[in-house]
Amino acid sequence: MTVVERKVEEEEGGYKMKVETIEESDDKLVLVISKVTPGFVNAVRRSVINEVPVLAIEKVFISKNSSAMYDEILAHRLGLIPLITPSGYSYDKRDAPANQVRVTLKKQGPATVYSGDLVFSDPEVKPVFDNIPIVELLNNQEVELEAVAIMGKGREHAKWSPGIAYHRNYPKIRINRNCKAAVDACPKGVYTFENGQLKADPLKCEFIGNCVEACKGAIKVEPEKNKFILTIESWGNMPARKILDKAIDEVERIFNEFSNGLKSAK
Repeated sequence: MTVVERKVEEEEGGYKMKVETIEESDDKLVLVISKVTPGFVNAVRRSVINEVPVLAIEKVFISKNSSAMYDEILAHRLGLIPLITPSGYSYDKRDAPANQVRVTLKKQGPATVYSGDLVFSDPEVKPVFDNIPIVELLNNQEVELEAVAIMGKGREHAKWSPGIAYHRNYPKIRINRNCKAAVDACPKGVYTFENGQLKADPLKCEFIGNCVEACKGAIKVEPEKNKFILTIESWGNMPARKILDKAIDEVERIFNEFSNGLKSAK
């Protein structure tokens, strides 16, 4: 049984989780997950941020830099440029030359050096955005360097994090009576008044509480205990769905390692 398929115990008994896709693009994935514990959703969130390996520039060899920027700052800026990470690169064997990408840069001023000026040994690897400014070069200033991009994980450095993930409890909104004041009181546009009825979209609710204060008992908002909205936003290294798939694989790997270690400890 995989991590995603495992059952979660609640006070009412054991139930299989339910996952519903609310929004999906390469940059963003929004899911509603039911019948799970906060710990499980948080484990997936942490895995997305810390355990999914991507490429980033790690080593920089600067041969020329007559700009006003220190070498250390220049190298730091290069490392923070998100890189598209194609399949085939191994984190476990990242020290092998086959799993590294060579990067070169040579630019003469006056000019602004952008991420799009970087040249990669693998044409499939490139910056997510070509217009990230790196350094400004004035007349007679130049920069020339070589660098190496390797696989890494967010728990080592934020530059290897493929995106951000966050979750919140699914709102349970009870409307006891119509209250038009809720429409204007809520800054998130949760409420609409249609055909004489007040309607709510729980997915927009962020538990601000303005509606409850404005309507004085007409509306009650509380978090559902075992139902969550999970959002994953990719920096562009890879699609959000792929990040989630790899994050789940990592959660399962960690639990398997723990299980094997527990057996050997007997």
